[in-house]
Amino acid sequence: MKFEIPYKTVFLYFLFFLFQWGGQMAAAAAAGEGLSSFLFLIPLYFCFISRGFLWLFILRDMKLGLAYSLSSLGYLVIPVLSLFVLGEPFKGSFIPGGILILAGITLYGVAEQSLATSKRREP
Repeated sequence: MKFEIPYKTVFLYFLFFLFQWGGQMAAAAAAGEGLSSFLFLIPLYFCFISRGFLWLFILRDMKLGLAYSLSSLGYLVIPVLSLFVLGEPFKGSFIPGGILILAGITLYGVAEQSLATSKRREP
């Protein structure tokens, strides 16, 4: 049995992580400028509100447990985006933490598949 995620969902997750990263960058810029500059709050709210709507679209196509476990990929995607776009270095704990996150997502997927398979076998 193959586990497939539709391309639409992959694209929605890509946008989800992009808006999450954009919101974090806007929040960091607002913190650096102080709250005297409200121009950073507009992209901040836009990114987080857009991310919320994308989350609703993702939940229309997936179970909550799977969607939530895949959203933890943001802890890997955001630092990688920051590395390539902003040149921020990785911390030493990034690699072992990333391996643990991927292992958790894999274990959840395997458990979900075995549960679905066992439900089909029952008469």
